[in-house]
Amino acid sequence: MGDEHRLRNGDGGADRDLSVEGMALQTFKSRIDKLLTELAESPATPRKIGERTLAPAAFGSGFAAAERIAEQYETVRTRLEKLSALFGRQIEAMGLAVDMADRDYEGIEAARAARFREIQAETAEHYRPPGRDENTAPDGSELGDGRTTEGF
Repeated sequence: MGDEHRLRNGDGGADRDLSVEGMALQTFKSRIDKLLTELAESPATPRKIGERTLAPAAFGSGFAAAERIAEQYETVRTRLEKLSALFGRQIEAMGLAVDMADRDYEGIEAARAARFREIQAETAEHYRPPGRDENTAPDGSELGDGRTTEGF
């Protein structure tokens, strides 16, 4: 078997195998780890995005348009914060998947497998099927209809 792993295609169909060089997996995993480090050190971390608040008065006061702009800014900032966190977890999940594939899915620590499943479940909560436009929330409600943006 050496440096090469054979992974079965789990579609129940043809017996096609996917050859993956162990070194290629480790190189890819190193790139993922580097991305996680860069994200953690960048201004795009969820914490840093969360700190970029503006007082509503920064957009003006005494007229409705300024209030709406302040509300929209806060909505966008909150969504970016959640997107950044979810993106970081997706990169983490890719790293976990590469590690599991490199070990032929055997000998995986229970905690790492549980973390992978946790990220998958969270991703499923935020998934929007193709065909829904950007104005539809994951729960099917229309954005801007007065409902909360929780879950985004």
